[in-house]
Amino acid sequence: MLQAVHRLLYYAMVEEFLWKRDPGKLGEQLLDLLDDFDKMLCSDAHFSMGKWIQDAKILGTTAEEKDLYEYNARIQVTLWGPNGEILDYASKHWCSLVKHYYRPRWALFVSYLNHAYATKSKFDHKAFASDVFTNVEEPFTKDRSVFPSTATGNAIELAKDMYIKWRPFLNDV
Repeated sequence: MLQAVHRLLYYAMVEEFLWKRDPGKLGEQLLDLLDDFDKMLCSDAHFSMGKWIQDAKILGTTAEEKDLYEYNARIQVTLWGPNGEILDYASKHWCSLVKHYYRPRWALFVSYLNHAYATKSKFDHKAFASDVFTNVEEPFTKDRSVFPSTATGNAIELAKDMYIKWRPFLNDV
């Protein structure tokens, strides 16, 4: 359901922008949805970016090797190459990956869209692509933040809460 709401929010936000109406509120809702999506994913250890990285690092025998394996684990599910050669090729919906990679990308997109709306200008795709690579994508692959590798939260309770929160939105957009 959350993916369906995400798609609807995105299309509604872009439509508002194209019709020269303020997309800001929809952008805020989209970012809020991503926060909830990450919480939901964190309730099941099978969707753990932390576990993915942990498993990769275990294979290393030296600190240098462990760092390389972590870098490779991060780049495989994000840029697929040091310069984003096949961006999102092996993308995953994993706990912490949504919060620390996808959400900042979307936040930058929303910021660019809001700026274009406020200045009555076109969305600058080239500037956005450069900015998102420089400030979100590449730094994430080189970051060494530790992410949780065990589940947190009660999946059933979270699902109930999110259903109540987001289900009506499917009818509103």
